[in-house]
Amino acid sequence: MQLIQLVANLPPTVCGVGDYALRLAQELRAAHGFESSFVVCKPGWPGHDSIGGFRAVPLKLQEADSLLEVLATLAVDEPAEGTTVLVQFSAYGFERHACPQWLVSGLQHWKQADGRGRLVTFFHEDYPSLPPWRRMFWYSRRQRDIAARLARLSDVALTNTSANAEMIRKWDPAGKRDVPVLPVFSTLDELAEVPVLAQREKRMVVFGRAANRVRAYKKSRCAIEQASALLSVDAVYDIGEPMVGFVPSLPGLALKSCGTLPTPELRDLLLGSFAGFVDYPRGLLGKSTIFSNYCACGVLPVLACDNESEADGLVAGEHYFVPYAGADTSIHHLEGIALRARQWYGRHTLPAQANQFARLLA
Repeated sequence: MQLIQLVANLPPTVCGVGDYALRLAQELRAAHGFESSFVVCKPGWPGHDSIGGFRAVPLKLQEADSLLEVLATLAVDEPAEGTTVLVQFSAYGFERHACPQWLVSGLQHWKQADGRGRLVTFFHEDYPSLPPWRRMFWYSRRQRDIAARLARLSDVALTNTSANAEMIRKWDPAGKRDVPVLPVFSTLDELAEVPVLAQREKRMVVFGRAANRVRAYKKSRCAIEQASALLSVDAVYDIGEPMVGFVPSLPGLALKSCGTLPTPELRDLLLGSFAGFVDYPRGLLGKSTIFSNYCACGVLPVLACDNESEADGLVAGEHYFVPYAGADTSIHHLEGIALRARQWYGRHTLPAQANQFARLLA
C-alpha cells in the first residue's frame, strides 16, 4: 500500500515529530509492506530527495497550491483504492503562529478532487493552550478552529493523550467519533531486557530541546536538587542542543554537558543511568518522547509534581517518582516504579503502534 506522510520536518533537522514519522514508516514497511513518501512542509529543509530509502519532497512554499502540486506528483502511481495521506500534525511546525490555514485548505481541495482519497491525521497536539499574557494566546481561537476543521475533514483522527482525544471528540458535530489514543513510542531501539536500577550509575539525565531544558533548570531546579539528594545522585548529565545564553547552576552536583548525542550513544547512556528528569505540561505526559525514552530504557522517570495523567494510565508514585520529604527511596520501591513505567510503555511500543496504524490505514 502506498502512503503519503505530511510532516513539518525530518532529520537532519532536530524534530521529535519527524523522528516519529520516519520510525513509523520504517516499521510499516518492514512489518506490513506499506511504502511511504514524505512531503516536508517547512521550506528550507536541509535534507535530500530521499531519507532511509523513502522519497522526500520539500514544499517550496507553505501554500495550498504548492501542496496540491506535490500531492499530484506523488499520486502518479496511485493504487486502485486511491491515495492515503497521513498528516503528522503539530501546528507550530506547519505555520509559525500555529495557524496552518493553507494546509487545511489544500487538503480540502485534494479530497474534493480525488473522490477516493483518504485522510488520516495524527494529532501530536490539538492546539496550543497558553495564558493570556503570552502573545500567542491571541491566536488561540483561530488555532482551535483550524485544528477542528482538520479533524472534521479527516476520515480517521488519532492522538497521543486522552486530554487531546476528548477535545477532538468535541469537534465532531455528531459526538460519536472514535479517537484512538496512542502515547508516543520511543525514538530509540526497544530492547527485550534492560539493566535493573541497582546495576546503574547514580546519575540523573536532563534531556530534550534547549528551551525545555532551560525551563526545567529554571522552574524545577529545587525538584532536581531534591530528587538528586533523595536518590543519592551525584551527577546530572545534560543532553541536547546548546542552551544559548543560559548556564544551569546546580550547587553540590557535578553537571556534565553531553551535547547532542548520536542515537546509539544516547541509548547506551540512558541504559546506564539511574534516573531521568521530565518537565512536561499536566495531563500530557503520554505525548512526551523524553518520557517514553526513559520508560523504554528502564530509567527511573522523575517529575517535579503529579502530572495528572491518570486518564492515560500514568500515576504519580507508581509510574514516576515525585521528590518530597519522606518519599520512599528504597531500591525495591524505585525498581518497582521503573518496572511499571516500562510495562506501561510496553503496551504501545513501535511494533504495537504500527499494527494499529496498519489496521486503520487499510
